[in-house]
Amino acid sequence: MPRPLPGEAVLSWVGRIGARYSLEASALIAWLRRGHGVHASRIAALDWRADAELDHLLAGAARLEVGAVRALRPVAAVAEIALWRRARPAWCAGCVRDDVGRQGECYGRVAWRLGGWVACPIHDVLLAEACPRCPHGRCGFRPMAGRQRLICDACGAPLDQPSGAYRGPKPGPKARS
Repeated sequence: MPRPLPGEAVLSWVGRIGARYSLEASALIAWLRRGHGVHASRIAALDWRADAELDHLLAGAARLEVGAVRALRPVAAVAEIALWRRARPAWCAGCVRDDVGRQGECYGRVAWRLGGWVACPIHDVLLAEACPRCPHGRCGFRPMAGRQRLICDACGAPLDQPSGAYRGPKPGPKARS
C-alpha cells in the first residue's frame, strides 16, 4: 500500500491507494467500511476536515498512526474553510509529468488545493485548471492501469504526458439517421 508522499493531499493519497485496485476513492472507502459507503461531501471534506472514523480506517489500512493522516491536511482548524479551498482542481503540468517519470503515477499536492496558491515554485509556471487538449476541461486524478493519473473527464487524455504523446481513441463512423 503506498505511503503518503511529501506534500500530498489526503484525497490524492486515498486515490493512489484505490488506484492499486482500480477503485475510485468512494469505492475504496466503502470497501474499508465493509460495503457501507459515505456521502460524497464527506469524502470531499477529507482534505480539509478530520473525520475520526475515516482517518482511523485509512490509517489502519496503511499501517500508519492516525496523526500521520491528520498531518496531511494544510489547515488544522479554520472556521471558514471555503475561503481557503480551491473550487476546481489545479496542477502543475511539469510536476505531474515528473511524477509519472519517477514513480509511474502522479499525485495532488496539498498546496494545489489552496485557492491562494497559483504558481509552481519548482517549474515557475501558473497552475493549470483545464485540459489543454479539448474545450471541455474538467480533469481529475483517476485510476489508470493500477496507478493514479491526471485524466480529462471529457476527452480521456492523460494530462501527465508530453503534449502530442496521447493519440486517444479514433473517432468512429457517425451514426446514420
